[in-house]
Amino acid sequence: MSDNIRTVAAGAEEMGASIREISLGATKAAEVAARAVHITAATSGVMAKLGESSAEIGNVSVSEAASAGGQVAATINEVASSVQLTSVGVSEAHQAAGRLTRMSAELGHIVARFRL
Repeated sequence: MSDNIRTVAAGAEEMGASIREISLGATKAAEVAARAVHITAATSGVMAKLGESSAEIGNVSVSEAASAGGQVAATINEVASSVQLTSVGVSEAHQAAGRLTRMSAELGHIVARFRL
């Protein structure tokens, strides 16, 4: 009988270690999400500056403005795409962190059932 108890205790310890690893993973995912939010905010600032630059370009001669305007438009499109991808990444990281948190809680309940 004591072998069974030791086996269950070892399993509980392994589950506890797994829960700690999952918790660490959830923490890292939350940190990644926070960094992504920061990047999104910084990207929004860049887009605002691009808008200001675009207004200044309007004061330049028509031919120069047409050329530069095309470049700015292309850059704005690229930045907008980056913002969209970053937002998607933030959402996915947030969802992953939520799933990891739920799994960690579920494992905690399982481990609690095996503790004596």
